[in-house]
Amino acid sequence: MRWSGAGQDYDIVHWNGKQSVTMEQFKFRTPVEGASLPEDIVLDDGTGMILYALCCEAAGTLLAVNDPERRHSDQGHRVDVLGGTNRASLLARVDRFGTVVIRPAFPSVEREFILAGAQAADITIAPDASVLVLVDPSRVEKVNDSSAGPGVMVLQQGTDCDWTERRIPLESGPYCSLVALRDGQVGLVRAPATWRADEHQACHGDTLDVLTIASGHVTPAALVFPVSLAHLSSDDSGNYLIATGTDGSVRWYTMDGSSGQLAKDSYIAADW
Repeated sequence: MRWSGAGQDYDIVHWNGKQSVTMEQFKFRTPVEGASLPEDIVLDDGTGMILYALCCEAAGTLLAVNDPERRHSDQGHRVDVLGGTNRASLLARVDRFGTVVIRPAFPSVEREFILAGAQAADITIAPDASVLVLVDPSRVEKVNDSSAGPGVMVLQQGTDCDWTERRIPLESGPYCSLVALRDGQVGLVRAPATWRADEHQACHGDTLDVLTIASGHVTPAALVFPVSLAHLSSDDSGNYLIATGTDGSVRWYTMDGSSGQLAKDSYIAADW
């Protein structure tokens, strides 16, 4: 899925590795009185729902706008979904209070996992179903531990349905968004110099650092985009990055199969 730089026009696009095919086009209409346009958007392959995370209520509002009964409304301003089987998916979201909520059988709330006080600013789901959280106390409405610094939290579900937690500190940054990549890597969008976390500004960075989860090593400027980003996401496999520029352009970046690194010169620009 991609969204326009204006944040109003949306395309659901299928990418087969060679070309993109637009499956659906539509315009977003704010479904909640007083809410702004979406801050995050995701298509759930498992349920077929399109989920929007809206700014700027106190905690954010997450709901399935294409669900006429709106049965899946929730709090949250960032969300990701990994499509599953039998119309059940893995959903992870964070709200502006820094709380992480994971639903491993979405849309059911069965086995829901809640991690309060995580100081979570952004969230994504890796191809191996790990949940990756960008921790940043400066972006949380209520900070429980001011001594904790920025980092990436890795949450993994065990056989007993409990979730284990690992924190990787980040000395570089600041970062305003993250995206899951394959081979145990996560992309971190470096915040532009003019970005203010306390003002909830959009993440319009143009530089992607890459964190290797196993070692904690960060590769700076692994990919520099030709324009500032309006939105960045990846497919479920982590092989492709979909980057929408603030100028409305859309580019697809691939992972190099031999090196496992982003192929800087292999993007395909798509014009809509």
